[in-house]
Parts: sequence; structure tokens; C-alpha cells
Amino acid sequence: EHFDPLTNFNTFSQGERIRCAAWPCVPVHSGGPEPYSMSDEAVAAISRVYSIQAQCYTLHSTTVISEPSIDMMGTKQAAVFNVPGGGNARIFAPDRRQLTSELPATEEGMVLADLDLDQVTMHKAILDTCGHNGRPELLWLGRDNHAKPAVRTDRDLS
Repeated sequence: EHFDPLTNFNTFSQGERIRCAAWPCVPVHSGGPEPYSMSDEAVAAISRVYSIQAQCYTLHSTTVISEPSIDMMGTKQAAVFNVPGGGNARIFAPDRRQLTSELPATEEGMVLADLDLDQVTMHKAILDTCGHNGRPELLWLGRDNHAKPAVRTDRDLS
């Protein structure tokens, strides 16, 4: 869902101030055939852009995968989830600046930063993606807020 612009816009429109972005393990891209979109560089870029577009802080974390996990999942020859590591945690400011230092990709850890929510307000005043900068005279997003059961019958859908 991190890559879906409509889902993101829906979240922006709810006044998000802090986003928690959880990702699977994503190693640094090797330059090989694996998808760049599932690399550390790509997912960090997505989180940075999200921070700017939503004018919010993004708490970005990826999981760490171990050699035993790779063996258990049988992904050694797969395009993704095939090398140990892939972990990271970062905090991005509403202007996309990274507020934390890097963690080793093979170690679980925690990053901390002071978040000044007044910065969110200031950045939302500068770039209002859900207001006039969103061009509501041209585009709009419809959202259904009704509760929906996980399982529905055909009768429920009519």
C-alpha cells in the first residue's frame, strides 16, 4: 500500500502527522536482477517522498531476515528475501530530511528523534496537497467509511 497513490491520498486527507511505515526486509540493491523497487534505497525514497507529500513525520522500519529464516522459507534462489539482513529504521521529517543515523542492516535496533509537531503545521501551510495544491476543481477521491464485514454474501453486495 505504500506504493498506492490513492490510498496515500486518502491517508493524507485525514490530517496524518506521524506515519508508521513498516516494510519487509529490503537489502541494499546489488546491481543484479532483483527488483530495485524492493531495495533499501527504493523504499527509503518512498518514505521520504511520503513525508513531503503528507507533510508528516515518517517512522520507517524494515525487518531483518536471518539465514535460518531464508532456509525455512526456501527463498535462497528467489528474487527477494534471499540474503540475510535487509533491516533498517529511519525517521524522516515533513521536509524529507532524515533525522536519524543508519543502523547495520543485519541488526535489530531502535532510532530516536524529537518530533516537533509545529513543523507539521508549518509544512502543511506551505504545501497543502489535500487543499488548493491538490487541485480539487479537477480531481477528487471518493471514500466509503462504512464498516464492512470480512466475509460477505452476494445478498450483502446488492
